[in-house]
Amino acid sequence: MPPATAPSPAPLAALVLEHLADAVYLLDPVSSDIVWCNRPGWESLGLGREEVLNHSVLSLQMDVSGAPHWNEIAAVIRSAPCYTFIGRHRHALGHEVSVEVNTTRFFEGGREYFLSVARDITRRTALEADLRKRENQLWFALNEAMDGLWDWNVSTGEVFFSPQLKRMLGYGPDEMTPTLSSWSDNVHPEDAAAVQRLLTEHVQGRRARYEARYRLRNRSGQWLWVVDRGRVCERDARGAATRVVGMVQDITQERAAQEALARSEAEQRALIAALPDIVMRLDRQGRHLYVSERIGTLSSIPVAQMIGRTHRQLGLPAALCDELDAVVHGVFSTGLPRESEFEVDTPLGHRTISWRVVAEQEGPPEALQSVLAVCRDITEQRQAANELARHRLRLEELVAERTEALNVAKTQAEAANRAKSRFLANMSHELRTPLGAIIGMTGLARQRAADTTQSDQLDKAAQASQHLLQLINDILDLSKIEAERMALEAGAFQLGPLLEGVSQLAAHRAQEKGLCFAVMLPPALAQQGLMGDALRLKQVLLNLIDNAIKFTQEGEVRVEVGTTDTAPPGCQGLRLAVHDSGIGIDEASCERLFKPFEQADNSTTRRYGGTGLGLAISRELVRMMGGDIQVHSQPGQGSVFEVQLALPTTQPAPVARGPARAEGLRAQLAQAHAGRPVLVADDDPVSREVAAALLRRAELAVHLAADGEEAVALAARQRFALVLMDMQMPRLNGLDAARRLREDGLNRHTPIVALTANAFDDDRKRCLEAGMDEHLTKPIDMAALYEKLLALLPRG
Repeated sequence: MPPATAPSPAPLAALVLEHLADAVYLLDPVSSDIVWCNRPGWESLGLGREEVLNHSVLSLQMDVSGAPHWNEIAAVIRSAPCYTFIGRHRHALGHEVSVEVNTTRFFEGGREYFLSVARDITRRTALEADLRKRENQLWFALNEAMDGLWDWNVSTGEVFFSPQLKRMLGYGPDEMTPTLSSWSDNVHPEDAAAVQRLLTEHVQGRRARYEARYRLRNRSGQWLWVVDRGRVCERDARGAATRVVGMVQDITQERAAQEALARSEAEQRALIAALPDIVMRLDRQGRHLYVSERIGTLSSIPVAQMIGRTHRQLGLPAALCDELDAVVHGVFSTGLPRESEFEVDTPLGHRTISWRVVAEQEGPPEALQSVLAVCRDITEQRQAANELARHRLRLEELVAERTEALNVAKTQAEAANRAKSRFLANMSHELRTPLGAIIGMTGLARQRAADTTQSDQLDKAAQASQHLLQLINDILDLSKIEAERMALEAGAFQLGPLLEGVSQLAAHRAQEKGLCFAVMLPPALAQQGLMGDALRLKQVLLNLIDNAIKFTQEGEVRVEVGTTDTAPPGCQGLRLAVHDSGIGIDEASCERLFKPFEQADNSTTRRYGGTGLGLAISRELVRMMGGDIQVHSQPGQGSVFEVQLALPTTQPAPVARGPARAEGLRAQLAQAHAGRPVLVADDDPVSREVAAALLRRAELAVHLAADGEEAVALAARQRFALVLMDMQMPRLNGLDAARRLREDGLNRHTPIVALTANAFDDDRKRCLEAGMDEHLTKPIDMAALYEKLLALLPRG
């Protein structure tokens, strides 16, 4: 057969074009008409050949991808050897076909043509979109998953570490070298050999898969517990591994939880072993799942033989089994604890056993798989309870007898206390009334004294009276403290004026004994506003200073004031220390000083005098203020009495200063209220005279009444600017007289001041409840009287 010859190129090209899978179009460059196309050209559009030929690509909407205008496309085709773009052709059935179009131009017979080949890439486009979606999903999973991915190319040694794995170890995206050593170098030395062995066995095919739990060091040097799992995914023709892929999970917290659980279980086992009780776990059939070793105190059956058996199978009496099963079934039915007691014979004899069963876990009863039972031997407890009941009955009888005796004693004690209170109240009144007259008359006589001898004698009489008044006050203060009736009155004050007044009173006594007296007070602290009972604080300081002067024969007495840093917010910590160079006190006697009627020893009382009340009262007053008094002393080296307390701070209050305070108040009173009528009601003629003299010095018009009835009668005829009323008077006492004045009449709104020898707080309260406005105690303090009058007398 002769050799084959190649066919003519033109028929061959036509045959090839006709059988191509791609659509081929011959276009007029000017009109964009399709002058020729192959079969796929019209079939890909869902049209017939005649519906495509001589029709413009624009009229056929062959490109719906938003391509430029035809003239622009033609210009691009002419400027390049081949123009390629991805577009979409509209099918006659309405759907779109993705195509890749390659267009070039050529000339035939002197005419220009565009040859376009359109390949259907719809499936390819869909596959590419799906691939991109899967790649995005994988990338998202690698970035967001809690586990880290590694991919080891065994041939090159390169390792890919996922972003999450790097974050797990504290590294940035570009900080870990993609090598096996950057991983293995961070494995804990104690775990490295085991990890390497497991990985090698898997790579060599001796282990189905690789899994290891080990410690891995992160970027900051901390050790993380991880579980590392991997598998060979590619091998070469010889079977050698070429690629291994794996995941790493951080189990540090899980490991810590497991270790904590193991410790907890060990502790529970130790606790159960240490308990005197027997602990069991039973299932719904009553079979023993667990029994503690202490069961040996009740049964000779070994623990191993009890597991999986019921009480009946262990040979317990049928009645006892019924009772125990009922408790167990009750817990399984309700989920609520049940308990009972039963008697049983044991190796230790006949015993009483408490049996308590509880659900092992929370949830609905039908979900319960097991219950816990706790057995306790309560034989001795029951015996003790019976014995205790017998003792309780006897004790109740004794308590009833004792209670009756205590009630009698309480009634007697309360009666004695009431009698004591009445006695002290009467004694206060009976002592203060004549003492007030003595002090008042002495003061008036002192103002009219003709020579220095008389003045000196009257001063000594006044000092003796003040000493007696202090003694009375100490006894009354102690009584109030013991009866818990002492109350502090808080007000604004400053340490500067307070200590100035203390110094004026104490400096004279120190000078008489030839002692130096000094007060050391920081200027800033002197002006600090404080809230507290200034009068009681002054009483404490005067007590301490008087004692220091009394027991110091030469040298000095000084007061040092400082601060402490232990006060709460809003308060000022104070330290007020009274130093002396006196006889001193031994350590054994220091604490006894603060007990009522106690001094260092009897010889001190005989030599220096005193009742031993001042320090006891001072310490109680300071403790009521929230502080305390301490003493530091040695015989022959002087003493330091230190007051420490904290007082709230406030704005400084204006304080009158100087020894002429009473005279200044008197002048103010005379200037503002001269001639105003004031009624004085007092049954003691000397007290009336003293009060009248003090009021007349302030240029007030004084009217006198000897009892309450006379005071009410005078008040019914005249309006007074103010009434001074004694509490205890014949015919009508001061309280009832005040109530009568408040009922109706000319003096219904007139200020009434109780001027009485009754010095208890209850007396003041009774006066205010009766309608009085203020309360002053005898002996009359001139400055206090004038100050009250200035505050109460109406202007005009």
